[in-house]
Amino acid sequence: MMAIDVLTIERTQRARVALAGLSVGDALGGFFEFSQTIKQQSGAC
Repeated sequence: MMAIDVLTIERTQRARVALAGLSVGDALGGFFEFSQTIKQQSGAC
């Protein structure tokens, strides 16, 4: 039973790391899109 518990914990941790990586990627992607928009607007002025 202990082996199953350890596997479950490892899978949960990996899932959390994957989700954290995705959210960080989304935040960075949103920031880059935002900065590109700012550059285009400032260039248009």
